[in-house]
Amino acid sequence: MIILVEPLSSGVALVEAARQMGQEAVVFTAAQGERLLPAAGRTWASSVIVVDTYDADAVFQAAQSLSQQATLEAMVPGFEYCVDVVAKAASQLGLPHLSASAATAARNKLACRQRLKASGLEVPRYALMHSQSDVEQAAAEVGFPAVIKPVDGAGSILVRKVESLDGLRSMVDNLPISVLDVSHFVGAPFLLEEFLDGREFSIEGYVDHGQPHVAAVTEKHLGTGPFFVEMGHVVEAALREDERRALVTYIEQVVVAVGLGLGVFHAEARMTERGPVLIEINCRLGGGRIPRLVELTQGLSLAATMIRSYCGWENPARIESRFDRRGVAGVRFLSLGSVGRFGGAIGVDEVRAMTGCEEVELYFQAGDKVPPLTDFRGRVGHVLFTADDRPTLDLRMKQAENCIQFLPEVAQA
Repeated sequence: MIILVEPLSSGVALVEAARQMGQEAVVFTAAQGERLLPAAGRTWASSVIVVDTYDADAVFQAAQSLSQQATLEAMVPGFEYCVDVVAKAASQLGLPHLSASAATAARNKLACRQRLKASGLEVPRYALMHSQSDVEQAAAEVGFPAVIKPVDGAGSILVRKVESLDGLRSMVDNLPISVLDVSHFVGAPFLLEEFLDGREFSIEGYVDHGQPHVAAVTEKHLGTGPFFVEMGHVVEAALREDERRALVTYIEQVVVAVGLGLGVFHAEARMTERGPVLIEINCRLGGGRIPRLVELTQGLSLAATMIRSYCGWENPARIESRFDRRGVAGVRFLSLGSVGRFGGAIGVDEVRAMTGCEEVELYFQAGDKVPPLTDFRGRVGHVLFTADDRPTLDLRMKQAENCIQFLPEVAQA
């Protein structure tokens, strides 16, 4: 039996992977607010238990009760905000788990920066800001341009680029103290960090008995500033061999320094003049359809790999893809270009019929209010394609983007 704690977003794939591996997949979910198991997860779950998934003691007690009925192989976090909860509860149960310090370093960007700096690894210049009184000192330490971000946020929520001291003062005054993201408060204190000039990549990998292994490097496409909304990904990234080697070596050193002893990792870094520099690292599946891109190109299920690693099994990364492997795969996210209500779209069926199309999806129904494109919540859909080579992939995705046309905003009665 495997317990999957709050599988959301990419984490839903863990439920399917567990069942396909012949395991009893028990899902723990809060079943309220945004912590709701999607329909796809319910289809694959052996059973669903309602528990406060942000309360380590409650998770431990529920799991302990289950362990008296069947052998418990592993407890796996299905979402970023549950990583430290699972680390604590699994430790109490005697299951394979991340250390408390590793879970903290993976979730808390300040703790991560401090640990990497102590290990002699490159990090952005950074300073912590609790209030307006810290702004001038932080600006003196970091300089401009800079990036302001919450210490423990996710999905680029409240992340902004800032160009000057006056701009920073205004931003600190106007940013909310906190916002609610999946029932988790994200906000102050904030980090002010050096803006890293260079191409951005994410690195997907896994840990096998303490040794990190990189499975793929993802090329990332970001929206226009001052926000850092991810608008597309390509696997495998177009990099020279020496660039890829430097990036992979650096991230493997980061994984060791943070202390990630099992599971998968999703790291983000930029290639700068002084080499690769970490933006963040998470011990979870990457978002934005990246695991699907990896499976389509590498034949590797990162969801199954994560479960095997948490179980402590040998050779967690087994090549057993359900898909025909392609040379390259990419996703492009769609946006309205304005704030308003979703009016629907035409051209979706035509895109679905295009050569190489694996997915086309819209996230809103006609009449739904679309948030501003300041983070991932403002994206309205995506197209996902494969091809044998990069030029063909780029052409297919561009044709798909041009084919989908958004209809005028729905008038409200």
